[in-house]
Formats: sequence, C-alpha cells, structure tokens
Amino acid sequence: MADIIAEVYKQYHVTATSLLLDRMKDLGYNISTKSGLTVGVADITGLKEKPAIIAEAHKQVNTISKQFR
Repeated sequence: MADIIAEVYKQYHVTATSLLLDRMKDLGYNISTKSGLTVGVADITGLKEKPAIIAEAHKQVNTISKQFR
C-alpha cells in the first residue's frame, strides 16, 4: 500500500495524493459500516516488548537531544 501511495505522490504530487487518500478512507469507512465490522479495545492485544521499546526510544531521544544543547 505504501508503495502505491509513494508512486502516486511521485507522479501527481500532494493534491492528487491527498484526494486519493481521502477516497480510500471514505471507501474503507463505507465498506466497514455496511459489513457491520467493529473493533473494540478488548480486541487489541498488548505488546509484551512495549516497555523495553519505549525505554530504548527514550534513551535515543536523550542521546540526540544532548547533541543539540
């Protein structure tokens, strides 16, 4: 999907890409409401590695922030 969007952006630039993304969003919304699909918070599983990922990201942010002081 990302490759398609990138190709549209390369060929048609911002306005056409924005229109395409809006149409894709609308299509997804219309189809999901007609099908009756729902997603609840209980449907989303937690990522066990999340605390470690966030801690590593904070370390990287701190390292980069120190470079610009």
